[in-house]
Amino acid sequence: RGRGFRVGVEVTTRGDGLALRPTAPSDSVQQIRFCRAHDGVRIAYATSGDATGPVLVKPANWLTHLEYDCNSAVWRHWVAELGRGRRLIRYDERGCGLSDHTAPELSFEAWVGDLEAVVDAEGLECFSLLGISQGCAVATAYAARHPERVDKLVLYGGYAIGRNHRLPNPQQELEATLLRNLIRVGWGRDNPAFRQVFGTLFVPEGTPEQWQWFNDLARTLPMENALSIIEMTHGIDVRQVAATVDKPTLVL
Repeated sequence: RGRGFRVGVEVTTRGDGLALRPTAPSDSVQQIRFCRAHDGVRIAYATSGDATGPVLVKPANWLTHLEYDCNSAVWRHWVAELGRGRRLIRYDERGCGLSDHTAPELSFEAWVGDLEAVVDAEGLECFSLLGISQGCAVATAYAARHPERVDKLVLYGGYAIGRNHRLPNPQQELEATLLRNLIRVGWGRDNPAFRQVFGTLFVPEGTPEQWQWFNDLARTLPMENALSIIEMTHGIDVRQVAATVDKPTLVL
């Protein structure tokens, strides 16, 4: 349907892992590779688009899967268009997608370290960053630590501080507790009713196709990891480091 990716994967070895090349539309071939983070966790990342164009790196956000996203009713147009005239690099965060689901550390510092591992594995010297959701905070922290490697940032739908730092009122606290309990009770069930709540929250004006894709994608993420990732997003605070970033930045 539409401009989805054809089925098929070519597997080759590269470094300490595998490289998978799913077949794709002629203008958006994707190659998936793996690298190791500082603590040995295997991170899956994908390159697509124009190999000779300027580099755009998208830090991971919840919830992704490099293979599924290219057929996604939500993400496939992003992958195709962001790679037009650019070399697009995306990756699955630890605990998610094709990256290792079991990791000794799940923390914001580890998220920034995973971005460092991906760009180092590709030998990138200078690139732009596209942050979405919690990926905005990761992009901001990376730019503050490595200003010589980042030329500009685009931050879309993000935040500098998570829920825990926003002085939530009792109603907001109740909502947060309810969402955590929904994950505990229904995340892995065959019945999609519980996951449907998250689909409508993330894509409130979505189509049935988009909600179904989100339901299917959620089942690729272990329930324990879903809880841990949400808790980490609630604790994000990059206000101090954001004040040190002096790169051209577009905030949407």
